[in-house]
Amino acid sequence: MKEPGVREYARENYSDKFSLLVEVGARHMTGQIDVPMLMRAAIANNHYEIPGEAGPLRYQSPKLTREWIPGRGRGMIASEDIAAGELLICERPMDLVRPGDSDWAYGANLEEVLTQRLTARCLNEAQLMEDVCTLFDGQDPAGPGWVPHSWQTEDFAVPMPRGAGTPVLEYRLGRIVKHNAHRWPGCHPQTLTPMPGLGLWLVPPMVNHALECDSRPNTAHVFVGDVMVFRAIAPIKKGQEVLDRYSTPLADRFQWTLHTLAAHEMRDATYEAAAARWEEPALLVDSTSSELALSKSRKIMLESLRRMESKEPGSGLDAVSRDDYQELKDSYFAAAAETRQELQEGRLKELPLAPPEVRCLNLLCPLSFHFEGRSSCLELRAELARRVSLARPFHFGEVKLWAELFERFKKMEEAGATFSAEETTLRAEVDRELARCAEFWQGVGTLPASGSEGHQLKEEFALWVKGSEGFHLMWFSDFPLSKFLSGPPTS
Repeated sequence: MKEPGVREYARENYSDKFSLLVEVGARHMTGQIDVPMLMRAAIANNHYEIPGEAGPLRYQSPKLTREWIPGRGRGMIASEDIAAGELLICERPMDLVRPGDSDWAYGANLEEVLTQRLTARCLNEAQLMEDVCTLFDGQDPAGPGWVPHSWQTEDFAVPMPRGAGTPVLEYRLGRIVKHNAHRWPGCHPQTLTPMPGLGLWLVPPMVNHALECDSRPNTAHVFVGDVMVFRAIAPIKKGQEVLDRYSTPLADRFQWTLHTLAAHEMRDATYEAAAARWEEPALLVDSTSSELALSKSRKIMLESLRRMESKEPGSGLDAVSRDDYQELKDSYFAAAAETRQELQEGRLKELPLAPPEVRCLNLLCPLSFHFEGRSSCLELRAELARRVSLARPFHFGEVKLWAELFERFKKMEEAGATFSAEETTLRAEVDRELARCAEFWQGVGTLPASGSEGHQLKEEFALWVKGSEGFHLMWFSDFPLSKFLSGPPTS
């Protein structure tokens, strides 16, 4: 403000907006954030970013504190009881590399691109440097944060971080990016092809990964434009750690999750043991320890899946008989029933949704359309959504599956399709589940289950869910609607 003309420039360009932004920021500090409005803004802006007029959007619940946790490093602890559904974090990125940016390239190492950006910016933005250096860099979790060179308030230049102008600074920022950056779902602005970005947010990386031995995580997140939103998916007691899970429940190979953990230099002994059970059951089934072996129903399902997957590649549905299909379907539902019973009784020793089960459902979906018709296909797609809900309630994978089913039913109705009794029942379930997900993430109270208002709200929520990536979840997403409509409603 001491520079000539700065005061006048600020008055001419920002004074009319300043009071409004202060008012919005004050509401945000108390958690009064209009998430549905943010979703509408994301839709209007092609899910690229939330306009600045929406306010600072840098909210962290006052019920969260960052503490040292023995054996885990620093993490977020609930300083008060937290109810399921409470808003925990709502935050813009400190920096985000998006598809289409000048320094973004297909196949580029986005961690390096983001590191180079931060290195250049941190030399000119002291607040950014201070914020970034509060994050874990893979070294001593309790080590120093931002250490500036000597600086006085009268100095013209911003305080320079220690190591500026040397490889030391870029190396540390690279480590911070490696351990804290989040993949951002997006698409190329010209081709609209789904392509990821990579960003760094301040508070979200402080929420630690929930290992399998921690049971299910107690929080989940979504992206609204470029804003990350976290809510509690279960009650969190005072003193408990707030945990997310970095992997997706829709992984159809153990290697996906193992790679994600390795990228964060993490290990999960329980998950690795499950991978060994499922991938090498022949080596474990004869073990004297029952804990090392798959249950009989899961072993039968896996054997049936492997026989199906061993069919000649590219031979299509002709290589699969109805008996093959029925055997795989029956074995899946027998194994799934066992998992559901164990979950209900609180004695589950297996993963709530293992990658082979995801592969099984992805394979059964097109086979069911071929052998039994549209109703069975829709039912098996809904079964995948139900299983994701059991494993990771309110995860975006679950939300996206229900939203896609909602859209499919809507397009079928618009095309004049006649629904069977089974499809009518399933459609009602899809509407209820999408309304449940919308109520949770929007935080606006119970949505009308029926009627034009409720349908319009669900349509708007589904449009946000579809987002910049669209629906790209295996065969069901890509199968043409015209062919889907031509299939019989029932077998």
